[in-house]
Amino acid sequence: MTYRRAAIAVVFVPLAVSCASILGIDKAELQTTSSTDAGDADGATSHPKALCADYCAKALANCNGQFELYPSLPFCLAVCAALPPGERTDVSGDTVGCRLHFAESAGQIEKQFNCSAAGPGGNGVCGDNCDSWCTLEAKVCPSIYASTDDCLAACQTFPVIGNYNDNLPTQTGNSFECRLYHVTAAAGIDPMFHCPHTDIKNLQTPCK
Repeated sequence: MTYRRAAIAVVFVPLAVSCASILGIDKAELQTTSSTDAGDADGATSHPKALCADYCAKALANCNGQFELYPSLPFCLAVCAALPPGERTDVSGDTVGCRLHFAESAGQIEKQFNCSAAGPGGNGVCGDNCDSWCTLEAKVCPSIYASTDDCLAACQTFPVIGNYNDNLPTQTGNSFECRLYHVTAAAGIDPMFHCPHTDIKNLQTPCK
């Protein structure tokens, strides 16, 4: 009986190694996954994709109806990828981490204020509106403005309604919010159609 057990053990060792090889599992991948998970858990440097996944989940769950920021998860993720990730501990600045904080808070208190801060513009809390908009412009619609200064100068001329949402009235009219909607729609839907609507020189834009 002892001899048979030893033989069985010898057979199973190469089988286990073979399975690991087939699945592509190696020590380096396991260590990378563990270190990434640990970084997210302790609030230090956050993995951008994980941060965006958490942010979009909270934004869609807590900012909806009249406070809706994004119509769908893919739309939100596309916008989020164009924003600076920052850290999970952020409570100010133009970062995804800051927006995540306020998207989470919107589930408990002051939905209007928190959703506005959690939105793509940041509303002066998670970044200055024009700074945030020009960050998105540079990533999503890089051909519209020749420089950051040109973008910021254009943004200063747009009337600000406040409390951004992506509902239909926001998508037209001469306002900062209309341009913000169209740059996010360029990221989430169609840059060829929506980027021109962010151009201050475009006389055919619905944002006039």
